[in-house]
Amino acid sequence: MANMNNNFLNEIRNYIYVTDRCNNNCQTCSYINTSNKILSLEKLIKTRKNNISQIIFFGGEPTLNKKLHEFIVLSKKSGYKDVIIFTNARMFYYEKYTEKIINSGLTKAVIKVFSYDKNTHETLTNIKNSYDQTLEGINNLSKHPVHISLFITITKLNYKGLVNTILFYTCNFPGINQINISLTKANQENKKLIPKLSNIRPYLEKALEFSKNKNIDIQVEGIPLCFLNNYEDYSFEARHILHNEVEATEINPFFKIIEVNTLKNKKSKSDICKQCNLNSICFGVWDFYNEIYDLNELKPNENNLKDVKTKIKYYYTKLRPVIKKYY
Repeated sequence: MANMNNNFLNEIRNYIYVTDRCNNNCQTCSYINTSNKILSLEKLIKTRKNNISQIIFFGGEPTLNKKLHEFIVLSKKSGYKDVIIFTNARMFYYEKYTEKIINSGLTKAVIKVFSYDKNTHETLTNIKNSYDQTLEGINNLSKHPVHISLFITITKLNYKGLVNTILFYTCNFPGINQINISLTKANQENKKLIPKLSNIRPYLEKALEFSKNKNIDIQVEGIPLCFLNNYEDYSFEARHILHNEVEATEINPFFKIIEVNTLKNKKSKSDICKQCNLNSICFGVWDFYNEIYDLNELKPNENNLKDVKTKIKYYYTKLRPVIKKYY
């Protein structure tokens, strides 16, 4: 990905669902252990198209698919430059398994963590010792030339420790410099875990301020721009809406417009959002949020749209050399 040009804007990632089995039982997840859907090698071959450079395996927990290493080998042979998995990293606790997957051609692991605190993490995963296995899994992966990023879901149980979580993982695993922070997606199963935006705001701002000068690429998902005042350049959604205006870089491979619309269709806004200067680059809140909390929380962001766009462009220019070495 180092020699990227404008043609990259025409590329799209290929998401491959390999299983809905999982070795965690996370409170934030609604599709756990219902069946084992195995992707065939033949089907994987057919997914490859000339303009797709990335393939992403997810589930469930993709490492529970016993053919994962075969999928990775075939993906590389088929021409995918980047082979990525979304994982809880527990299987990477086993060194032999880690080496097997790395040698198959894995280039990046996006690892879901909840907290720096063992009790909080395991309360949310509902699995004893899942914290220790995830940490050792990250440690084993970090011994190899694979890019590691984190995915942190914000809930009522962990938002107050957000800055400590970022500090813990980036200090103990210095190679980690990409983190996605996402408000838990609202649904009937986990609505009790959904924190109020006004409650999490000071803790989120503290975490973003901490990361500001640390060469850490932070993406914030599910938080409207009125709650990211002066931190709009961290918005996952705003970056993707601007995919035609911000140069695609090694750290920000924007999705096609169809993927932007998919994100947008899962969000809601209030009438007051129409008065916001940044309304055109904001998706609002997850659909179910407005059934739990009053959307009067949302207030117009008065920052200038042009200035925010410029800030996002600068953000990528500053971080490009840091992330580039991983690809």
